[in-house]
Amino acid sequence: SVTFEVFLNIQTANGIVSAKLFNVTDKHDVWFSEVSSEGPVLTKKEATVTLEKGAKTYRVMGLSTLKYDANIENARIRIVTY
Repeated sequence: SVTFEVFLNIQTANGIVSAKLFNVTDKHDVWFSEVSSEGPVLTKKEATVTLEKGAKTYRVMGLSTLKYDANIENARIRIVTY
């Protein structure tokens, strides 16, 4: 299984902060990877994603809805094999 994990907060509690994975190699978003949070408390968010086969470069993209400063910390892709 593959999980995109990230900690998000927006210190002023104005608006929403969101983050998602972007496939730089193929130039498109990773399906169903977007997560979001409201408020000043640093909150862990995660999404189960499917990564494409082959060597790819991924980037975390962030957005603040009301253009206030937001924090995106400790983003990672966690891969668990069985």
